[in-house]
Amino acid sequence: MKNKNNFYDAIRKGLLIGRFFTGQTTEAEKNLLKRWRKASERHESLLEEIVSPENLRENVKRYDSLNAEKEWQILQPRLKHHASIPYRRIVSIAAAVVLCTGGIYLWLLSNQGDQAPREATSILPGTFQATLYTGDGTAIPIRKDMTGALLQDSSIVIEKNLLIHRASSAPQEEVADRMIVTPRGGELPVVLADGTRVWLNSDTRLTFPAIFSGKERVVTLYGGAYFEVAENKEMPFIVKTARSRVQVYGTAFNMSAYSNDSRQKTALEKGSISVWVGDNEYRLYPNEQAEVWADGEVAIVPVDAKKQGTWRKGKFVFENERLEEIMNQLARWYDVKIVFANARLMQLHFSGELNRYNDLERLLSMIELTTHIGFKIDGTTIIIYSQSITKTMY
Repeated sequence: MKNKNNFYDAIRKGLLIGRFFTGQTTEAEKNLLKRWRKASERHESLLEEIVSPENLRENVKRYDSLNAEKEWQILQPRLKHHASIPYRRIVSIAAAVVLCTGGIYLWLLSNQGDQAPREATSILPGTFQATLYTGDGTAIPIRKDMTGALLQDSSIVIEKNLLIHRASSAPQEEVADRMIVTPRGGELPVVLADGTRVWLNSDTRLTFPAIFSGKERVVTLYGGAYFEVAENKEMPFIVKTARSRVQVYGTAFNMSAYSNDSRQKTALEKGSISVWVGDNEYRLYPNEQAEVWADGEVAIVPVDAKKQGTWRKGKFVFENERLEEIMNQLARWYDVKIVFANARLMQLHFSGELNRYNDLERLLSMIELTTHIGFKIDGTTIIIYSQSITKTMY
């Protein structure tokens, strides 16, 4: 009975995956699939395997008669008498039936014609790396698996891929500010002397004092970071950027303040913050995001703030985001150049959840499966173009 239940469960999950990627699921079914994906890392890896171009091409060959429904009717009784077939294989076959009849089949078929297959790429994701600048002209490279003190007074040490800052023993006036810079393709988690934790995204600069003193704890950010601020009502935490001043009252929030992005975004996950733009204060509540545009215009919009910071946990989560902003994120993380063949493509919107540590080829393939755009990789340049498919997925 257990094998039989597993068999039917595998079929249901496969059909649900196929329906999802061809835009046929209800909201309840989407939530069901979301829970299944989160229940196990094996489920997530299985889904990525199913919709990988290699697996789809294999199943295209299997259903090359373009009569997948008939093939499924023939295959079902054979499967029922072979309940020992691996769960993964049953899910894959069931999903492929829907994918092949839902538009992805024809897309793959057209790409197997006159076009040469896209060569495999070795563009890998970013990793733990940064440079510490001490203010006296010294630059100290930081790499993965380093251990020990970076400064003679041990005020900055590296332990288990975590940079820990401790207050310097020297007088404040004798010690210059510190600055940590993550390159394109770099990231770094940091603990400041007051206990505040900061996750630095790629292509980011964080400047902070050797000693927090006075009435405020002030840091300066250019780039992206997630903050968990240690509460201290007597000494508020301030984050300065090129467009705003964020006053923090003990909280967790995500900031994206890149100079080449059209807007600066501050999303509050919990606690309380105020975003100051000039003399205007904008108080945020949990699950609100302040968007500051280059011309000084400010918008407060509702968001799922928890998802905004999932990059630090190895996930890209996009919710109806413009393709231009998405590709800016990927360009910084994979250290590549982005070229749009048509400027109108920048305005397209995309929703999805992707593994931040996949190689670029695999990640772009996932995006291709749910949009009508294509990618061409030329060295470290990614060219984005429009392509025709039978059906646009969700």
